[in-house]
Amino acid sequence: MINNNSFDQEIVKKIKDKNIEPRPRWWFSARNSGIWLAGLIALFLGSISTALIIYLSTGNDISIHRLAGASSLDLLLLSVPFFWLAISAVFVYLAYVNLKNTDHGYKYSPWLIASSLLGASFILGGVLYTAGFGKTIDEMLGKKMPFYEYLANPRVGFWMQENKGRLSGVVLEKINDKKVILADHNRKIWLVDISKMKQPKDAPKIFIDNLIGQPVGFFGDKKGEAEFGAKGIFPFPGGSGFFDHARKIDDNQRRPLPPEWR
Repeated sequence: MINNNSFDQEIVKKIKDKNIEPRPRWWFSARNSGIWLAGLIALFLGSISTALIIYLSTGNDISIHRLAGASSLDLLLLSVPFFWLAISAVFVYLAYVNLKNTDHGYKYSPWLIASSLLGASFILGGVLYTAGFGKTIDEMLGKKMPFYEYLANPRVGFWMQENKGRLSGVVLEKINDKKVILADHNRKIWLVDISKMKQPKDAPKIFIDNLIGQPVGFFGDKKGEAEFGAKGIFPFPGGSGFFDHARKIDDNQRRPLPPEWR
């Protein structure tokens, strides 16, 4: 049998040798509150990612992307926001780790905690999307985030390849029913011929007048250094912040236009 006295003495000796001091009750309460707070913050950030996933998943027209030359891999990357799915998964995992380490977290199964957090992230993300957070965060990231067009919103990057027949930017002006002026991300001015532009039968009708000041993508053929013949158009879901500086080009920066453009 274990001698309780010797065992107690050994414990006391270890406490003295390591200078272990008892911690007050408030320390444990503060620690537990901190873990809960960190978990809730991680859950909220994961929900923001979910709101962005929903926002960027809207308006994904596969038929337009196919006409614009998208491969099967392109269609997958354009349809599924892998970057935000990964970000959302990381934050949900961090929330799980924090909540599992709370005072009562050990009582619940990992599957119950994980599924509850995923459900909460989806529901809160839906609420944030409905409140407009998805669009707001996308605009902020478009203005500040490096490699936004390849990571956060790869559709923008897909449409920024003039040599492959894809031109994107902000429609600045409609000259007439056949021509519009567009400014790309680098603030370069383009004349876009829309006279031969057609939309797929299953696509909603698009009116150029409603797209003035909005980011769009054209697919067709590059005709010259600053001219493009459009065969179709794709209004961007998102990307407004990325093209914000192109939208702010004033008249002095884009005029006079070449006479042949009129």
